[in-house]
Amino acid sequence: MICWFDIIMFHLTLFRSKPLSNWMFVHLYLVLLSALMPGIEAITNARGKSGLATAHSYNRGFCPDGVTSFEKIQGAILQSANLVPVYSNNGKPVTAECNNRCRLSEDCLGFVVNYDLGACFRLEQNSDGRRQDLVLTGDRSTYFEKVCLHAPGCDRAWMFERVLGFFLDGFDDMVINEVISRQQCMELCLRERGIECRSAEFYYDRQQCRLSKEDRRTQPTAFRPSSDNVDYIENQCTSYPVSIRCEFEEYVGQDLGTADLQVASPTLEDCESICDQSPGFNCRSFTFFPEQSLCRLSGDDTYSAGVNLLQISPHGSYYQRTSCLDLSLRCTVDTMRITLRTNRPFTGRVFSQSNPNTCEVLGGGRRDTEISFSLRNSKCGVTQDAEGVYSNIVVVQHHPLIQRKGDKAVKMVCLFETTNITVTSGLNFMIERVNGGLGGGVTSIVNATAPSPRIQLKIVDENEVDVNGARLGQLLYLRLEMEDSSIYGIFAKNLIAKSGNSIESIPLLDDHGCPNDPAIFPHMEKVPGSKSLQSKFEAFKFTDNPVVRFQVTVQFCLEECHPVKCGHQYSNGRKKRDLSEGRPQPYPYSESDRAPWSDEIQDKIIYDETPLQRDLIIDIQSYVPTALSRTPDNDLSHLVCTTRTAAVFIVFSFVVLIVCVTVVAILYVKFQKRKISENGFTGPQNTPSQFAEMKTVESLRVCPTSQVPSTRESKQI
Repeated sequence: MICWFDIIMFHLTLFRSKPLSNWMFVHLYLVLLSALMPGIEAITNARGKSGLATAHSYNRGFCPDGVTSFEKIQGAILQSANLVPVYSNNGKPVTAECNNRCRLSEDCLGFVVNYDLGACFRLEQNSDGRRQDLVLTGDRSTYFEKVCLHAPGCDRAWMFERVLGFFLDGFDDMVINEVISRQQCMELCLRERGIECRSAEFYYDRQQCRLSKEDRRTQPTAFRPSSDNVDYIENQCTSYPVSIRCEFEEYVGQDLGTADLQVASPTLEDCESICDQSPGFNCRSFTFFPEQSLCRLSGDDTYSAGVNLLQISPHGSYYQRTSCLDLSLRCTVDTMRITLRTNRPFTGRVFSQSNPNTCEVLGGGRRDTEISFSLRNSKCGVTQDAEGVYSNIVVVQHHPLIQRKGDKAVKMVCLFETTNITVTSGLNFMIERVNGGLGGGVTSIVNATAPSPRIQLKIVDENEVDVNGARLGQLLYLRLEMEDSSIYGIFAKNLIAKSGNSIESIPLLDDHGCPNDPAIFPHMEKVPGSKSLQSKFEAFKFTDNPVVRFQVTVQFCLEECHPVKCGHQYSNGRKKRDLSEGRPQPYPYSESDRAPWSDEIQDKIIYDETPLQRDLIIDIQSYVPTALSRTPDNDLSHLVCTTRTAAVFIVFSFVVLIVCVTVVAILYVKFQKRKISENGFTGPQNTPSQFAEMKTVESLRVCPTSQVPSTRESKQI
């Protein structure tokens, strides 16, 4: 039996970060926990400085002879389970407290954290036998499921992260058959000593476990959805790769909103250091609030949670890890030789910023990538800054085709003095905003018996402003806008991004509407309250061309197009939680075996397909704001902005006015001639006959048809 002193000390640790107003609750809670199982001492000893109970914390009732931990499923809930409120903290991070409470409770088989509410809810059942009830919500919420593992663990609050319906294509180092459960696959990964198991995949139908020394961050292009019943599981007990250039990129005035822990931090550097040394979980991002000296740590980043979760944060800025670079420079009497060393195979490019096409080298899956520049030849960008000082700017691009935020431009400098000295200095990638591009969205009209829907392909920023130029890494929306009054629904597929010269291209959505690489371009969703579609992405560019040309095919359906299942995510419409209230679910998605359209979806498709195109220009040489701005040399007071409809109306009105003035002028001239004639004016000899002709015409207009005289008789009157 644990003494009261030990219980009080444990709970002082548990609630040490809570305000005094919670102390009454703590004392009441002690009474209920006084009869807990003897494993409480082990939890107290295993608790780290992060405030989270770790994987070596034991729950004797749930896991009597193993290690109790959790697996994390970002953005998911278990539909069939009842949510019982456990803890809330007025919008502050609650993951640590919820983790601790659920770990100690035999009835808690998992918990859901709602980051927007700052609250968590426990579940009394898990996903075993009901995997189909796990639903991705797209909200700021995370499901933690309790697991019992019979393998050596680590000091992590959750030992695995799980992604439904995804796999790492082509990087299976070990394949193990006759594995009966996902938990057994996790144990095999933890026990493996032949390789450093960073991730695993469990195939439920095949009862197969595949281990890999790579993960979704070391091989992002290989991480993709599958139609098989497979889950990707990532080992959190492996260390984060550390090298000499592991940095955090800044998102000014934004926040991901998925903080797991909050600590006091007087400076940004302290906050970054706390994230680097976090013992309770792999800290991948943080948000720093300088006015309040607060640091919020998160185990997520935009890669795992998606850029859609980024929100405006006027008092803080968000930071997440970028790729770690290990660059070395060797200077000889005539050569600058640069070597990039990576812990994992490098498939991107290293090139000179001034001449990317000629002066480049492809990674090719090697861990050591080397490029050399001649100091005597300036075609590759080597410049002599001063006597004995030569420099060049080298770009490390992680994707073989496109540049994204996180790619680095590094200035390399060789100093030739009494001895050779090499210096490297880091630069943030140049991300200035630019001007230019094609004006307006491309509009296409599809004719049908019903009112023709008008489709517009737009690229807008977070302020709903249509843009033609953007800075690298800027958050944008690619939007397909359609009239809400139309009886049609729309479906997007075959979205391709091309360079301005059409030499390079990268597919973003396949022929089923599923994203090829969600990290570059995620699935499309409905704009709330409309029939339009949009997807939030970070601006990227091709290496040697500032123009990114988006081409997409839009297909029309009667009433509504069904969303497409891409792994465990849905594209082009309602989320899975909405499907239970409507029509049957659509066909599955597969990389290797394309599934056909279901009969129901086939009947609803109109086979008119509309291609749309839009250009976006990204230029890293100059900064010109996309929005109009007033400057001393740019006075816009004389400009009048109007809509296309108003402009057409103004032109039409002007034409009608001109016609009316002309008619009035003619009538006025005729009236004056008649008046002069009646007053006895004698002009040229032909004037009376002409005037008589006009009178004759007038008489013809008023005579009945039967009494109309002939032309000859009229002239004699």
